Amino acid sequence: MRSAPGTRRSAGAGNGDPRLFDWLRGRAPLALVAAAVALLANVYYQARHSGNVGLDNEWVIKAADVFNHGRPPYEEERFLYLPPGVLAGVPWLWFSLKTRLDLLPFVGIAFVLTGWVLSLRIFGVSARSRLAVLGALALCFLEPFTNVVQIGNWTSGYVMALPAVLLLAANRRWTAAAVVFGVAISIKPILAPVVLVFLMARQFKAFAVAIVVPAVIAVAAGAMMPQPTLFLTKTLPYLLGGQGGFAAPFDASVSNVLHRLGLPEGVAGAAGLAAAAVMIVLAWLRWRRGGHEGLRLVETSAMLMLAAFLGTKPSFDHYTLIVLVPMAAAVVAPGAASRSPWFWIGYVPMVNGLTLPFVSAWNTYNYRVLGTNLASAATLASRAAGRRPAGPAPAGAAPGRTPERRQTPSAV
Repeated sequence: MRSAPGTRRSAGAGNGDPRLFDWLRGRAPLALVAAAVALLANVYYQARHSGNVGLDNEWVIKAADVFNHGRPPYEEERFLYLPPGVLAGVPWLWFSLKTRLDLLPFVGIAFVLTGWVLSLRIFGVSARSRLAVLGALALCFLEPFTNVVQIGNWTSGYVMALPAVLLLAANRRWTAAAVVFGVAISIKPILAPVVLVFLMARQFKAFAVAIVVPAVIAVAAGAMMPQPTLFLTKTLPYLLGGQGGFAAPFDASVSNVLHRLGLPEGVAGAAGLAAAAVMIVLAWLRWRRGGHEGLRLVETSAMLMLAAFLGTKPSFDHYTLIVLVPMAAAVVAPGAASRSPWFWIGYVPMVNGLTLPFVSAWNTYNYRVLGTNLASAATLASRAAGRRPAGPAPAGAAPGRTPERRQTPSAV
């Protein structure tokens, strides 16, 4: 029987062929698993033998060592985390420099892959699925992944922490989600915008937990070290100023890029704040659209994180992984923004080794990162502000969620 006019086109453009997503959920062949393992091993090898392996992590180690000798850890200018970050860095002192450099790329890879597996569980996808293995394989070709593994930046831990929070929330374990969230931001508050999700969901008890837990941990850690107020008087102003000229060539915030292009600093800053405000409003609209709970949590959180990446500085390339990993897992959910090709086109400039005319010079890297963030933001914004119905729960979704009434998504 012939389908109604436009039905097949709508399904293909807006929702994709269901057979493709069933195939992605299927078990990956061993050959594909082996290929992914080989590429991940290559990422480890390249990171370990690079000239700046563990660069960012070593600043934490230095601060922990300073603290261990009874001096204020914030004497180290490049240590930028909250007081609990000092204590989290102390165990690294137990290892020699060589051992640290051997372990660090492995830890970075493990954190990101754990975040990927947790993201897949939000949508009921197995870690042995084709999607899981293809996703791990694809990460090896992206500069944000290879960079975060190489320099040992602790953002890799937050690629793992956000999906853990969202998975707990999707299973209606809001208080547990708030505890995980609070512990995470007590060290590095990069996920702070996601606290708005607790308010949007009217989970006021969990919201209070998400505020109190990091405050208690930070105060307790600060009480254990000399001059913890240096974080407020020295480190915080440095952070709010975008880390000065050090970060400018890599900072992909709207304000920094526009200022580099010649706009006055005040105008550029206002543009960045406006972009962040728009994304927060659109995130609220996305939350109100409802739909499959996991997809709603992922897309709303992604929009809140993008608001921070666009509106505050500095904004580095590896931050994009925090959005990319759960959004990639959401591709199995009907109506997901990540089913739009425009979302993925934005990541083309982030492919390792790809040379693009006019945009691949070393001093344009932050422009490319901003382009990726803008493409992600535009795709999510168009879905939040458009008339696309929210998608139903995908087959095999994790238990504990009530699917919304099935609706047919419109074309992209």
